Amino acid sequence: MSIFKVLKWTVGGFYLIGGPLIHIYCITQNPAIYGKIAESAWPLYQTLWQTWVLPYLVPLVVLLMVVEATMGALMLSRNSRLARLGQAAGLAFNLLLVPFQFAWGIPNLLTAALHGWLWWREGQPNPQPATSARTILQH
Repeated sequence: MSIFKVLKWTVGGFYLIGGPLIHIYCITQNPAIYGKIAESAWPLYQTLWQTWVLPYLVPLVVLLMVVEATMGALMLSRNSRLARLGQAAGLAFNLLLVPFQFAWGIPNLLTAALHGWLWWREGQPNPQPATSARTILQH
């Protein structure tokens, strides 16, 4: 299995299953964690978080879970156009998370770069299977 396929399935699977499970755990076991997320964010993000997100936390977390699962399903699609759409959404999603300053935004920038590579790779033609020596000799 190629590194591309391993990364595609790992990243897509995380968005499809892992992300929503993390949110289910956090919203049911430790919802206060969402209040702390914006503490190190850029000022505009802090304001938006306090005035728009926290008052509507549960429905927005449910929406986030649906969006993440949808992105994951798209990323795992066999249709390269849909898979590229999922990777582009993941790239944009991670760039939008940079202002939260999780570890200075470095993990989100690296993840965005990974999505960019996966997006590019999805657009490449599938390599033809190697022709065996036996097939060549039969012609």
